Amino acid sequence: MNPMNTFGSTTVCYPLSVDAAFTLERALQGIAGVGLKYVELVAIPGYCPHLTPESMGSEEIDALVALLQQYDLRVSVINVAADLTTGSGVQLLGHTMRVARALGVSTIVTHVEQTETEGGAARFRQLLPEILDLAQNFGTTIALETHGGLVTTGTQGLEFLKEVGSGSLKMTYDMANVVYYGGMLPEADLSKMKDDIGAYIGHVHLKDKANMKLREYDFPPFGEGILDFAAVVGLLEEGGYEGHMSLEVELDGAPDSPERVDEALATSFEYLKSLDGVAQ
Repeated sequence: MNPMNTFGSTTVCYPLSVDAAFTLERALQGIAGVGLKYVELVAIPGYCPHLTPESMGSEEIDALVALLQQYDLRVSVINVAADLTTGSGVQLLGHTMRVARALGVSTIVTHVEQTETEGGAARFRQLLPEILDLAQNFGTTIALETHGGLVTTGTQGLEFLKEVGSGSLKMTYDMANVVYYGGMLPEADLSKMKDDIGAYIGHVHLKDKANMKLREYDFPPFGEGILDFAAVVGLLEEGGYEGHMSLEVELDGAPDSPERVDEALATSFEYLKSLDGVAQ
C-alpha cells in the first residue's frame, strides 16, 4: 500500500453550523486547494450537514455530482450521524445508502455511541438484522467508528465485529477517538489487533490529539499533538489495511474562519508527507 494514494479529507473540519462563510462549496474548494483528491462527505445535522440524504432525489444528487466535478474531487465515503438504536436512525442509514449508491460510494461511516447504556446496546442489537439486510441489499459496507459505546477502541470494536460475523459490518478506526473516548494510545490498541486489521477495518480517520485527557475536544493540526502518525500508519499497513485514510482536522470544533481550516489542513498534509515511510 502506498498511503499517498489513499489519503482523502473529511470535511467535518469545515463545520457548516459556525457561520455563513462555511459552505459545502467552500469546503470543497479548500480541500482541493491543498492537493487532496478525495472527500469524505458528512451528514451531521446541526454541525456539518454537507448533505441531507433523506431529502435528496435525483436532481439534488446530480447537483452534488456537478459540484464535486467542478473541484475534481471524488467521494471516498459518506459519514452519517444515524442513531442505530432507533427505527428512524435505521431509515436515515437506508437513505444514505441510496445516495451513496448513486455516487458510486460503497462505504458508510457511522457510530453507535448510543450503545454506552445497556438499553441502547439492546436496542441496537435488536435492529442489527434489519441494518445488515440494508447493507446487503445496497451492496454497502457499514464502518462503525471508534466513537464510544460498543466500538470505543479498536480492540473492543473487533470483539463486537467478530461476534456479529458479517462482512457488511466493519470499523472506522479513528486514531484520536480511541484516546478521546477510551484513554488508549492508538499504537497500543492496533498492536493488539495485528492480523485482524485488514479484515475488520473498513476506513481510517487520521487525527491528532492535544493530550490524553478523556472527552477533551482538542484536535490540533497533525504534528502539533501527541500522536505518532508514522507508527499508526505503519501498523495499519503491516496489518493489511488498503483502504482510504481521511484527514480529520477538527481543531476545537468551531474554527473562526474557513481560511483557518485551510491552514490547518495544509499543515497536516505537509506533515504526513514529511514522515519517512508514510508518504513519498
